[in-house]
Amino acid sequence: MQELFEALSNFKPKAKTEFYIKVTGSIISEVSTQPREGWIKISAADYKKIITVSVENLLYVDGKLKRKAATKSIVKDPEITKSASGGYELLHNDPFWPIGHREKGENLYKWETQ
Repeated sequence: MQELFEALSNFKPKAKTEFYIKVTGSIISEVSTQPREGWIKISAADYKKIITVSVENLLYVDGKLKRKAATKSIVKDPEITKSASGGYELLHNDPFWPIGHREKGENLYKWETQ
């Protein structure tokens, strides 16, 4: 039992881990636990945010982490339009029931992205 008390009295708490980032302009290029020349020390909460959100989605501006602006998608859905130069013949004009594809004729439709 004496050994247990000696071990507890000699016990040293683990040092807190420090986190560092390498910033080029405002872009975070690397994250490390080892201090290096020119790297910036950050808090554990900032490190957790970097790991959670991802380095590619964050910027380091004025000493703070900021999220990059989200890019909007330009993808547009295709729309069904009438076509005189070939397209699909539809059963009862229902776009979910194409009968077949023809090159010429009336009431032909095709899907186009505007």
